[in-house]
Amino acid sequence: MRHVSSRRPVDRDDLHPLDRILVDKAALARTVVGGGESWLASLSTDELWDLVARAPEAVDA
Repeated sequence: MRHVSSRRPVDRDDLHPLDRILVDKAALARTVVGGGESWLASLSTDELWDLVARAPEAVDA
């Protein structure tokens, strides 16, 4: 069996959903991280470990 691929030109309507995804992704990043990552630098070592530590039940035995 021979695999055949086809391509078609990309037009503006193809890019609109992608543009919306990128805008939504940027908005989500601003909401989660805020104006930057300076809050991360202000964490103590213990707070940082708490942030990145996995719960024991999340780790496969």
